[in-house]
Amino acid sequence: MSLILLGIIQGLTEFFPVSSSGHLVIAKYFLKLNLPGAAFEAFLHFGTVVAVIVLFRKDIKELVISFFDSIYKLSHGENILNIFKNNLSSKLAWFLAISTIPAAIIGYTFSSYFEILFSKPIIASFML
Repeated sequence: MSLILLGIIQGLTEFFPVSSSGHLVIAKYFLKLNLPGAAFEAFLHFGTVVAVIVLFRKDIKELVISFFDSIYKLSHGENILNIFKNNLSSKLAWFLAISTIPAAIIGYTFSSYFEILFSKPIIASFML
């Protein structure tokens, strides 16, 4: 029952401008649950990702197709600025791909630090 409650908390707080992960840390503390931090929370976030993919599947499909279409056009000598000018989905897809790189580097580099931060309810509550 506690796990279902955590899933509901995750679902309700994911799309608000507050940390759903922070809410999960605090809820686990008050429910006195000793669950592995990152693995369980990643599983809950996976459910959110699946829901977002289902909801935005048409938009995601368009972005993926536009991204690979732009790669094809680049490989055949077309200018990237012309591709972006003629297809805003290609531009958005490239910007999403490029903006993911710094987030991935920071996440990988500081993963142990983030694990410590998100395992302590007092720190998580201040970061909300």
